[in-house]
Amino acid sequence: RALADDAFDDDTQSVFAVLGDDTRYRLARVLAESDGERCVCELEPLVDVSDSAVSHALADLVDAGLVTRRKDGNWRYYDATRLADDLFDAADRGAGDE
Repeated sequence: RALADDAFDDDTQSVFAVLGDDTRYRLARVLAESDGERCVCELEPLVDVSDSAVSHALADLVDAGLVTRRKDGNWRYYDATRLADDLFDAADRGAGDE
């Protein structure tokens, strides 16, 4: 099957580039599998990087359209977008084809 011309647009490449990093991938996966928002304080212990690296990774995920961010006072909450959910669902279905 031939790929559409827009299959390699900048936005698509950006999404996969962002997910190419282990920390960003793990955070996006956790958020996609979570039922609702997660506080950054819940996400930091799940990855073995500095707090600033977690914040940077989450910002990259937000910029790529994979995660939403909501600020409530001093706290920030993150949630997977429909795009992230769909990508992980497709990846999981594809892994089952082997």
